Amino acid sequence: MSHWDLQRLKRLARRGELNGEQGFRAKLKEYLSNGGHPSHLDFCERPFHRTALWEATWKNHEGIVQLLVEQQADCAHKDYQGRTPLHEAAFYGHINLVQYFLNSGHPIDLRDDFGQTPLLRATEAGRESVVKLLISRKAKINALDCDSVGAQHLAVFWGDKNLSRWLYYQGSFKNHYELQEKYYSVVDSFSIMAHERIHHKGEVSEDRGVRCIASFPGKYPDKYKLITDGADDISVSIACVWLMNKEHGLGAHIPDPDNELNHCLCASIYGKLPAAAYLVIMEAPVSFVAKAEYEETLQSAREDAETMNQLLVVRTDHPDESDEDWAMRKEKAYEDAEKRCEENGGRAPWGCFWFKPWQENVHEAVHRRQRLQVFYHDGKVGHGKLAWADLKDHDKVMEARRDGGLGGSQMIEVAWLDRMINERGVQYDYDERDSADIRPAKKHE
Repeated sequence: MSHWDLQRLKRLARRGELNGEQGFRAKLKEYLSNGGHPSHLDFCERPFHRTALWEATWKNHEGIVQLLVEQQADCAHKDYQGRTPLHEAAFYGHINLVQYFLNSGHPIDLRDDFGQTPLLRATEAGRESVVKLLISRKAKINALDCDSVGAQHLAVFWGDKNLSRWLYYQGSFKNHYELQEKYYSVVDSFSIMAHERIHHKGEVSEDRGVRCIASFPGKYPDKYKLITDGADDISVSIACVWLMNKEHGLGAHIPDPDNELNHCLCASIYGKLPAAAYLVIMEAPVSFVAKAEYEETLQSAREDAETMNQLLVVRTDHPDESDEDWAMRKEKAYEDAEKRCEENGGRAPWGCFWFKPWQENVHEAVHRRQRLQVFYHDGKVGHGKLAWADLKDHDKVMEARRDGGLGGSQMIEVAWLDRMINERGVQYDYDERDSADIRPAKKHE
């Protein structure tokens, strides 16, 4: 049988033409009776690598889906983004197909290239019935995607208050702001682990013509240390800024030079943030290792919450309370966070002051004719970029985060660099680097 026959089946699957002489059922029977092998039903082509089963799924053509699965078509076949038919059924709210795939043995927590499970996809699309079904089937409720965002936080991001609260009561609260086992700061550019917290305002070399690190993912503290120790033959000129306490500027704000009506720069680079940015939940330690680090983590969390005017809710503050009382305490904290967020105009609690010393460092590096370097997440060079004007557009920011190439503050940094290239010239141009390529410096005999 030719590729043309398989392409025809894919077209019929996408269109949902099941019955009739020219329908999918008849053409599938014809294909098999003429010697076509069932394993070839997973036929796919570049660039999207989507099978007939995948095509039938997102259009909710249940009859065609069932025919293909009965012929052993792979219901967990991934497309070019690592997404399976279950991911798509969950996203588009096809609960009938979600049930069917689970009953057919599809793994419930399979991740796509962005780290999203079917539960996260359903949450992102606001498919409440699918979310509840997946959780009833034991989907991991606290699974995190590549940006350390969980289901409950996705619901908050997309403004689905009812689903967010329901997930919260079901125990979905681990997310980018979660403090459990390992503490990460609220901004991913500052996300050095608690026991490795770095206060750093950059250090631009006096040397002319060397390379200068203008943006680096905070999620890779070990790789950052390799760079500063001389790995990868980069002269250590650093524009990156990490402000980890009040004395260095954490929680402080600066005016918006482009819009004096804005209270500060936050409105232009973050937009209006959700209430969850003002809330930090710290669960009790869940392992011996976590318990050993817990007190240091708790101290850092208390200091940060005070500096950033956040609400910190700690389970161990009331060790004898019931699970129900703990849930009520978190709900009350969430309501208080909503009020605090509104009172502060949705500004970033960590502040926007960090942007000023970073800008100054970049200007200094350019003045010294240093070549700027931007490091992306492993294997994601060129992904996750935004235009400066789009930084306050929530939908575009979320799409860029799903693209997975840059951390939150990195998106701001790179957007500004692109703006400078347009306004001031190519001296602000930068090399795009892959963090996966960073290796320890070779030892010389």
